[in-house]
Amino acid sequence: MILHTFFLGYIIKKSPLHRNQYKPTCRYFETLFISRRLTFCLSLLLFKSGSLQLMTLLLSSFFQVLYLMCCKPLVESWKNQLEMFNEMVVLGVAIFSTAFATEPNEEMGWFIIFIIVIQALVNFIINLVINARQLYFWVKSKCEKRRMKIEQFD
Repeated sequence: MILHTFFLGYIIKKSPLHRNQYKPTCRYFETLFISRRLTFCLSLLLFKSGSLQLMTLLLSSFFQVLYLMCCKPLVESWKNQLEMFNEMVVLGVAIFSTAFATEPNEEMGWFIIFIIVIQALVNFIINLVINARQLYFWVKSKCEKRRMKIEQFD
């Protein structure tokens, strides 16, 4: 499984969409990220107690937030901030779940679902705006190049 994670990381890092996304000192961010998810999945399988599962999630989320705060592994600051927001939401949901784990009820579940939907919408809107902006500048540069070629022939 670990070999698969490193192999997948190698393939992703060789893709043109991935270049210059991570700082050279933090090139194992994906491996740590996947390891955190894997640890939580294993805790779901191995621990029968829900409180142990929540504590595993809490600790792994806490250390992930610390890592993001200390290393800032992504080159672009907005990506670091978005990743920090995502991890803080996961940590907040884990803390909320731990605080109310003694009496689980339907409202608590719907509140957690609502928070996750808000997180997904924020991520979607931010990525949509960033991609639209990148598309605008790409089209603008292509039009500029084409205009320059036309002016050369005139």
